[in-house]
Amino acid sequence: MSLSNRCLTCMKGLCGSVATLPVAQESGGFTYRKVQHLGHGATGQVSLVIEEPTGDHLTCKSVSVARKNKAEREVAILRKLTGPNLPSFHDIDGTATSIHILTQYIPGRDLYVWYECTNKRERRQAMPGYLKMMLICLQELAADGFVHLDIKPENFILSDDGRLTLIDLGCAHPIHSSPKRRLRSSAGTAGYSPPEIYMGHYHKNTDIWSLAVCVWTLYFGERPFPDAGHKGDNITSTTFLFPTEYHKTRLERAPTAMGDFMKSCLIFRPSRRMNISQILTHEWLQ
Repeated sequence: MSLSNRCLTCMKGLCGSVATLPVAQESGGFTYRKVQHLGHGATGQVSLVIEEPTGDHLTCKSVSVARKNKAEREVAILRKLTGPNLPSFHDIDGTATSIHILTQYIPGRDLYVWYECTNKRERRQAMPGYLKMMLICLQELAADGFVHLDIKPENFILSDDGRLTLIDLGCAHPIHSSPKRRLRSSAGTAGYSPPEIYMGHYHKNTDIWSLAVCVWTLYFGERPFPDAGHKGDNITSTTFLFPTEYHKTRLERAPTAMGDFMKSCLIFRPSRRMNISQILTHEWLQ
């Protein structure tokens, strides 16, 4: 699947300024006024809100009460995050129909928008540096005891000062010492998720596969496994075979070290993939 070549007009913030919407939610003496719809995450709708009277800008994820347990798990994870490249938890609020999770607002654009607004040469030159920053985000998350399980370009925010922040912890799960664990809830995005997610379990190296798919997508403008469908499809080792002749042809146009990185990450068995520390010392990032 090829990515669109269109370039969004927004180059700062997420969509520029918009009129304030007449929607507010009061909680604990504060009023949260919605000013912009930002999109939707894996588990809910996301908006930019202003906290009054402080004037602070916050990100608000609104989740249906039917997903209360998942929302509470996400909040429990957010409360434990300590890394500077991870979102900061602010508050949780609710109504009869929705749960509102409030976190630090990070102005900038996600890596998908960066892809659309950057020419091929600049993207390819910048890729090793961005990969290193993405790995640092995952390293911080792992240090707090979690894997993300929904790694994709849209979940990395590139701020105006060039820093990357990993967002949307709605699919995150704790890291365990056992080689694989059953998923407690749905996770991942079709096309980016590794084989084990389709089969209902995860591994501490699950995010490594998705990270490699992100890099391939941002570098070549298309996903490496176009036949990877949705959870429940008949997934076999051939669905995710790498490298095929098609992959080899594409890699002929890339640095040799990038090809080695891909071959070391896009491995069917997660235990055989490179881990974060090994990638950080890989030749392509030096």
